[in-house]
Amino acid sequence: MWIRIAVALSVLIPALLVDATRPIWQTFLLALAGFGGGRLIEMGARGTPKRVPLLLAGVLAAASGLAAVFALAPGRSEGRGDARPRAAGASGVDAGPPVAPPRQRPGSWTAVSVDSKGACGVRDDATAWCWESGSTLGNGSSHGEEHTTDEPVRVATLHDVRAVSIGGGVACALDGIDAWCWGWNYNGAVGVPSTGSYDHRTKPERVPIDATITAVSAGSRHACALDADGGVWCWGSNSVGQVGAASQGDRDVRGPTRVADLPPVRAIDVGRDASCAITRDARLFCWGDLALHGSAGVASFGPVTLMDVAAPTSIAVGDSQACVATEKGPVTCWGWWAQPKGDRDFRRMRQHPELVGAKAVAVGTNHACALTASGEARCWGANYQGQLGDGTRTESQTAVEPFDLPRFEQIAVDELESCGISERALWCWGHVEPPPWLGRP
Repeated sequence: MWIRIAVALSVLIPALLVDATRPIWQTFLLALAGFGGGRLIEMGARGTPKRVPLLLAGVLAAASGLAAVFALAPGRSEGRGDARPRAAGASGVDAGPPVAPPRQRPGSWTAVSVDSKGACGVRDDATAWCWESGSTLGNGSSHGEEHTTDEPVRVATLHDVRAVSIGGGVACALDGIDAWCWGWNYNGAVGVPSTGSYDHRTKPERVPIDATITAVSAGSRHACALDADGGVWCWGSNSVGQVGAASQGDRDVRGPTRVADLPPVRAIDVGRDASCAITRDARLFCWGDLALHGSAGVASFGPVTLMDVAAPTSIAVGDSQACVATEKGPVTCWGWWAQPKGDRDFRRMRQHPELVGAKAVAVGTNHACALTASGEARCWGANYQGQLGDGTRTESQTAVEPFDLPRFEQIAVDELESCGISERALWCWGHVEPPPWLGRP
């Protein structure tokens, strides 16, 4: 047994030293390779009839695991979200076909929201449309056959839509004065009581809030809404306090609950496991996973103010980082993807001095974009699908300027794509075709 453990540790220890934040499935496979190799070596050493082949096979398995440690290291992996940023200012190029130029989606649009599992937008006739993800099309289809194309599908029953937000398996819209949500409801993320682990709402459900709603934001397993009095209501998974419920015992909040201890709020945004709000007196409050990637000891089950941010104007929360734009200062980010490789203080605020006075900011899985005061887009982070929009696959830790694009009023980003609205024209760049795992028509 000790041989197996020793060989497994000889693979795992370098793996953790090279990148302690690699996905758990990679760590498991590396441990399995080391443990299996150790078992073969152990069998060969005990004098079985095929001693030499077993010894060789064991050494080969252990060596393969060790080689995988470095093959899957940051900057080498081309998987979805596996790469980590290099040191500040460094860049790398991912091999692949030429990057497609930005394209304009047909139609006249007033709002857009994109996520790694799909996208939704609002047209100028106040109707909501979604594409790419069958789970959040909202058209009543239980199987989402339309998800094999990127043609927009109209969301059923909504007729006065002013805003839309998509996050993972749930989407929400502001229709009139009410919040409506649809998609997977097993955590109560749609805002109504769940009927079980396979509860999928194919049409919008009204979130029962007795107030006039002015904004809504959806995360992957929870959502929040803002009312006209500045109150914030949240519902869904509360595993790390992202709903703002007072105790850790409230794992799932299956109906809207007003977040306590918040001054009147004027803007909200939620990500995978965190929620943030900008108050009317220009303070930033957040709750949930404050380090934005499951770091121990930083979960908050109630709003806390972030004192290092002065006069915030726009907040964006993603899966593994959050960014805030300020009135006169630089865009400031924190979280797992916001820090250079090797910096494990995920709560450290990292400033972007090249982006001072930005009017809006948007965060994806591992890249982000901001709009300058004049509406010009600037993006930074991962770029393996051309999501920074500069015509390359070169990642950048400082903001770059996308090419051949107009000035925007809104901007939205997901894992592989960035989109903006300019004079009701919807432009997207990066992975603008349906991802291969969604299939083709």
